[in-house]
Amino acid sequence: MLRSKKCLCTSWEELLGRCYLSRPSLALSYPIKWGRQGRRVRNSALQEPQHQDLGGSRGSEGAMYPRAPHAALLLFLLLTLVLSLVVGDHKESAYEKFQRQHVDEDSPSPYDDAYCTQRMQAKNMTQRTCKIINTFIHAALPSIDDICTGAGNNTHDNYYYSYSDFNVTDCTFVSRSSPKECMYSARNNTQKICIACTENLPVHYGPVSQCKP
Repeated sequence: MLRSKKCLCTSWEELLGRCYLSRPSLALSYPIKWGRQGRRVRNSALQEPQHQDLGGSRGSEGAMYPRAPHAALLLFLLLTLVLSLVVGDHKESAYEKFQRQHVDEDSPSPYDDAYCTQRMQAKNMTQRTCKIINTFIHAALPSIDDICTGAGNNTHDNYYYSYSDFNVTDCTFVSRSSPKECMYSARNNTQKICIACTENLPVHYGPVSQCKP
């Protein structure tokens, strides 16, 4: 049986609120609380260490590891990142560049100087420098593609000379009216056209003389 732990206290020690255990091996002192009925009560905070509850049975763990973001928000951020990488890494192909610079089926006539000035700017050919000359073909893209696969004569290398005539507008640089606006003059013509093809697709527009063998 364990020996009872008696306190050796004088009256003034009790008034001061401190009492020492009779066992000399225990050198700790415990403050004394006085209950409503005049009984001395040991401070509960010194009996056993208490763990604070930080949110349920796993409060401390929850404090160390915050909740993960909502799954939908995480998925949205991931898709946004992937799309930005895909768009940012896209490089214009030679076929796409040919379409942008030379194919214009939808613009209405007249194909005058104002048309050339506006169209060259809209097709991003005046951003850094003013392109000296450019030709727009007023025809549907499939009819131009066909020149590479039978509707044109392969004169030399990968150059093809169309069998049919096309309505074209040559835009020639005249002057720069402001740092952001290049002025052009227009010249319309109906003629056979000369293009270079790669993998049966047009990738370059050249003057008629370029198609001569």
